[in-house]
Amino acid sequence: MEIKFKDNLTLYCDTCVISTYRDYLTLANYQTLTDMNILREMFAFEQIIKLIDSGIKIKLIVSDDNHHEIQKMRTPNNRAKNMKQEILTIFSVLEKEPYMKLGHSACWDSGYRWDRGAVWAGENTDNNRESIENDLMRWSGSKKPGKFREDAQHLSNMLVKENRIDIFLTRDEKSLLKYREKIFNSYKIKLAKPSEILKTLISQPKIYVKFLEINGRT
Repeated sequence: MEIKFKDNLTLYCDTCVISTYRDYLTLANYQTLTDMNILREMFAFEQIIKLIDSGIKIKLIVSDDNHHEIQKMRTPNNRAKNMKQEILTIFSVLEKEPYMKLGHSACWDSGYRWDRGAVWAGENTDNNRESIENDLMRWSGSKKPGKFREDAQHLSNMLVKENRIDIFLTRDEKSLLKYREKIFNSYKIKLAKPSEILKTLISQPKIYVKFLEINGRT
């Protein structure tokens, strides 16, 4: 699966990218600070944001499903409650940035907020959350009900024509990225890590010069 950048790019942010970005910004999670894979992806995500600020035409899309997913986080103690609130705060800040757009959520019932981008998908065969969820269950061999429900919802949002999204941005290597070829072959949805997007961007000379500039290397 090839990642291309011509004049613009639209990326849908997985919730794990946003929640881990909170750890990266606040230096609050020991695992994040000591896991080189996570640090690499968060550094790349930060660089993508800086490139957008410098004028590179990239849009970041989030949906109300990201917000629902964060709201459902378990908070067994005060530390977890504080972490959840910090993630919600960072999400709300990102959502207001000019480079971030609230995308559409594919919905099949009335439990969605229509003022937060929900679009009816019940009669739209291009948006089949159940089919995506069943495929993820089958590919993984999992029998746990609902394990991929949220992942399937995000992927079905990728298929909402109004969103016009190019790539699903995630660092979820334990599940989604493991099946990225199957997902692409079945639904034509491209998945990529922030580091892969950054690598594609800075392979272009003009963007590489911008990359050096924003990091004080010129």
